[in-house]
Parts: sequence; structure tokens; C-alpha cells
Amino acid sequence: SALISLRCFNEFFAANRKNDDIRASDFPGVRMQRFLRQNEATAIHKYLAHITITRSDVVTKPWFLDNMVLLGLQHGVEFLSAIETTFPPTSDAGQAELRGVREAARLLISKITKR
Repeated sequence: SALISLRCFNEFFAANRKNDDIRASDFPGVRMQRFLRQNEATAIHKYLAHITITRSDVVTKPWFLDNMVLLGLQHGVEFLSAIETTFPPTSDAGQAELRGVREAARLLISKITKR
């Protein structure tokens, strides 16, 4: 489930889209690229998200989850910072929530990088 969530979050930063997709680029001033390498995104797509012949060989596929989660968290912190600058929360509660989410992500980043 973590890999599927990373895939979704990675696609949030993609340029290509369908009519009903929400992208980071929908926020004025936010210009960020995907954080997963193409081969990582394709592997999640082929091995997990869809029924494919490739998927039948899943036992041989190594997943570098810590690295992918780390990249996703770092991207999330960067995105939240861009949002805070461009669309600052108008209430103290909104500011506190944004800071709390960003600090939780930073805490997880430090735990992953200490391993």
C-alpha cells in the first residue's frame, strides 16, 4: 500500500493528466517534477497496480522502499513550503496544522536517514 500511495503522490507532480486529475501545477507558482525515477514508477505500475505478465515474477523484484519514501517525504515538505508561501493559511489553526504536518514529515525523514 505504501508503494501505491507513493505512485499516486508521484503522479500528482506529473505534467500529463486526464480531465479530472489534480496536479501540483494547478497551484499557481508551484513547479515541481516527479520524485520517483521512471523505472521505479513503471515497476510499481507493472508489478503492483495492474494485472500484468510482469507481475507474475514479483518475488524477484526488490523494492527500495526507504529511499522512495524518503524522496516522497522530502517532496511533500517542499510542496507544503511552496503552498505556505503562495497561499498562506489565514487562521492560526491552519498555520499550526501546516507546520505540524511538515514537522512530522521532517521527523520521519530524520529517522529514515539515520538508518
